Amino acid sequence: MRIRIVLLIAAVVLAQPLRAAKLALLVGIDDYTASRLQADKKSKPVPGRDWPNLDGAVNDIRLAADLLVAVHGFRRTDIVTLTDQQATRGAILTAIRKLGASARRGDVVVFYYSGHGSQVRNTASRELDKMDESLVPADSRLGA
Repeated sequence: MRIRIVLLIAAVVLAQPLRAAKLALLVGIDDYTASRLQADKKSKPVPGRDWPNLDGAVNDIRLAADLLVAVHGFRRTDIVTLTDQQATRGAILTAIRKLGASARRGDVVVFYYSGHGSQVRNTASRELDKMDESLVPADSRLGA
């Protein structure tokens, strides 16, 4: 009898689909000064991209990571964070591509951004104002 119960439990467990992965990419930028300093040394800054520093964007993603782990069952090893000058256009796009490549059907994927936002003119946009909203990476002042 005991063996039948164990086999029944094993059959039920094995019949369950594999648990979906929970993956996250969290981007927080407080410090926009390093790109300004780099721009002053390496190239001419792009006009209109002198973003003031923020207070709290990096803290936002730390709290978001804690929430994902404590409340939603994410593992810390499945949460990628990019902060301040790590969060360049190239690094954000690379991390998004890696996240997309590792995600499978049924997985839970979270992208969270805390930093400056902007608008970019798009004459092909379906929006009445012909402006698309955009994220502002740490290297925006350099033309990213």
